[in-house]
Amino acid sequence: MSYDASYKAGIYAAEEQEMNHFLQFICDTLQDLLNFLHKEYPRFIDPDCRIPAKDIPALSDELMFRWDSIQEAFNRKGIDAELSDILMESFFSFKTDYLGNKHVTLYEAGYLRMLLDELWLFAGADEEGELHPVYQLNLRLQSINFNHWKYVNYFTGFIEKEIECIDDPDEKLMMVIQLQKKLTQLPGKANKGYNPENESLKAQTLKWLNSELHYCETLRRLNVKEQSREKADKWDGFKIKTSLSVAELGCFTKLLLDSGVIIHDNKKQLIEFFADFLTSKQKQSITASSLWNKMYTDDTGVTRSLKKMILDLLNYLK
Repeated sequence: MSYDASYKAGIYAAEEQEMNHFLQFICDTLQDLLNFLHKEYPRFIDPDCRIPAKDIPALSDELMFRWDSIQEAFNRKGIDAELSDILMESFFSFKTDYLGNKHVTLYEAGYLRMLLDELWLFAGADEEGELHPVYQLNLRLQSINFNHWKYVNYFTGFIEKEIECIDDPDEKLMMVIQLQKKLTQLPGKANKGYNPENESLKAQTLKWLNSELHYCETLRRLNVKEQSREKADKWDGFKIKTSLSVAELGCFTKLLLDSGVIIHDNKKQLIEFFADFLTSKQKQSITASSLWNKMYTDDTGVTRSLKKMILDLLNYLK
């Protein structure tokens, strides 16, 4: 390297070092200034401090400009007008004092800008699988706790309509459980939100889902009872008439079990089934206990008559 090149490189390095020192000085000075303001003039960095009234029109213009570009994407994604109106209202319904003057706090202005950032990300994001756009948007609104009361009502109403479209009570219940699980797993923001004094969007939605869960469980239980009653009514009074005596029925049942023609682990249950739905030639109603006793009573006459019946049955196969 020549002397001139080496000299220029040295000058450049010195200038760069001087610039770094200058930037560090600026950062340190700003930090000292912020510390001083925080200590001596806390109201200037108090999030509840109102921004100057003269700055509100500029804030409104900023919010309006950003919202207009986002709303076009909302229409493209199929977000309905009701939800769009709720979001738009949050940007332009500033609080007023008793004189009718609008006022916005530093916190509110910061939150609205953060809300627009999330909406912008949603507007520019690709579709995520088969998840409905309203659910996609809700994930972002949950992350910043957009607990506007109108939105809470809108979103829970949207879920309710989705659930009502499902006929099967088991599927209804499963949908609520899955929504509850997904929402529970979402991280929350403590003391942050559209209205930090109110219950969070996550807490309100979970509370609603919990009520819906109890309703779906009750509906499912009633449906099961109704099905059981319908099933019982279907077989009420149903009897198969036989030409066998109770003793022959008992012997025949034992033969079917012992030979493996009928395989059932619960003999008592099987006997109750036969007693409920079979009749003997003498009785229209058979008790399970009498049928059970006849199964284990040796009677030569019964055995002989049953053999004859079986041989007669075999003749029908010829």
